[in-house]
Amino acid sequence: MLSAAKEVPEDDTPRLVLADWLEDSGDPGRAEFIRPQCRGPRGDAGRLRQKALLDRHGGPSHAPLWRWPLGPLAWHRGLLSAGLPLEAGVAEAGDALPWVDNAILTVTGRRAPCGAAAWLALARLNHAGLDLRRPLGEGALLGGLAGVPERPALRSLTLGWPLGLLSREGGSAVPSASAAFLGALLSLPVARRITHLASRPAFTAGQEALVAARGVVPVAAEAWLWTHELPPASFRARPA
Repeated sequence: MLSAAKEVPEDDTPRLVLADWLEDSGDPGRAEFIRPQCRGPRGDAGRLRQKALLDRHGGPSHAPLWRWPLGPLAWHRGLLSAGLPLEAGVAEAGDALPWVDNAILTVTGRRAPCGAAAWLALARLNHAGLDLRRPLGEGALLGGLAGVPERPALRSLTLGWPLGLLSREGGSAVPSASAAFLGALLSLPVARRITHLASRPAFTAGQEALVAARGVVPVAAEAWLWTHELPPASFRARPA
């Protein structure tokens, strides 16, 4: 049920079916948490009830993740969005892993793309961010991601650029990503189903045009969890 819900992030119906299944399976607390997350809590009482459910059920059910400092951290439509540090290993996430649908992955140094690639390959994410903490050659980043197979559930990829990979244009800091890099990135199997490619800071007009020409929506991501601001239907999968 959980896998089915993540396969179609553009639709709340499978998540509500998941809630029904959880209730029938003896987990009414988590079912009650998911339903208003999808429909929207009604007023202060609804938000307080959500907090009470999270305080009671959220910690124990995701215990393997709490070994790391997670930030940003949010629940959205019943599933977890979390920023993960460099040392966060996908294998150590255990039973909590399927409940993560949005992960911001720290990338530092030449070997770090391999850790991010492992998360992308195994976690069945709907949304992923690569927080590039140090300048990294375009070839090294592409090489790290090249071995990740097609991810049918992945809808958005966010790139957070370090200072060393920025240039100045019109008085603003912009990514120095080349057209060749963006084209190669969007040609990788891992990006085959994405609907949105986001950048922190914003792409240049030329970079946006290149991304849009590939049938992908370019996004200026002011916050890592920008996907939470869009309706689910925005992430309807592109044809294979």
